[in-house]
Amino acid sequence: MDNVATTSLSSRANPVDTARKTAEAAANTVEGAKRTARAAVDTGRAYAKDAVDAAGKAIGKAKTRANRLTSQTSEYVVGQPMRAVGIAAAAGFLLAVVLRGLRSR
Repeated sequence: MDNVATTSLSSRANPVDTARKTAEAAANTVEGAKRTARAAVDTGRAYAKDAVDAAGKAIGKAKTRANRLTSQTSEYVVGQPMRAVGIAAAAGFLLAVVLRGLRSR
């Protein structure tokens, strides 16, 4: 009878141990998923920071170039006022022709 009681207790303990092991495995899987998600978020943040930094540098270069071109244009207009007016008139005429051509389509 003692053997039957031990077998009975052993069979009752097995489902509990199995459930505990399953819960531990699930917890380990969840922890692994959390670590993977954190790593993905950190990588995404790093890429986003690099993209923002690169965009900032590109904007800075564009501003510098625009300022230089504005300065050069101003110097040209001051040095060659009649030529600048002629170029502006020709550019305006060409723009009007292009816009009129687009409207007629």
